Amino acid sequence: MKGNWPYDIVRLLENWAMWVQNDRRPVAMNTYPAYQLAARGKRAGNVIPILGVEAERADVIITAMSPRWQQPLRMHYMWTMRSNYSRAQSCNCSVNTYKDRLNQAHAMFETVWYQRNPVKALTTIDDFV
Repeated sequence: MKGNWPYDIVRLLENWAMWVQNDRRPVAMNTYPAYQLAARGKRAGNVIPILGVEAERADVIITAMSPRWQQPLRMHYMWTMRSNYSRAQSCNCSVNTYKDRLNQAHAMFETVWYQRNPVKALTTIDDFV
């Protein structure tokens, strides 16, 4: 599903999803291949750099949302290979409800992201409901 969401917000959320899938920490690899005793992360071969500060800030905003809005964002950006029907089933709602919640979650995220006072924005995030 491709929404009419701003490119910046989509990029932020994709960066956040890669950060979460990469276990929320940078993978420290040794420069010598023989001494790389730890397994590489899921996204270790990815050439797109993960911006940790942006991802942490996005994570704070997303975890402040109620699960009703949080779950569609997680499904859409982390389970990219699943169909909308499958994602909607995981959210225990219909496909149209899933799409509506996803659009509303994007709008809430965008509003809070561009607020000058994020602490105040986080306390009023559920006022969208």
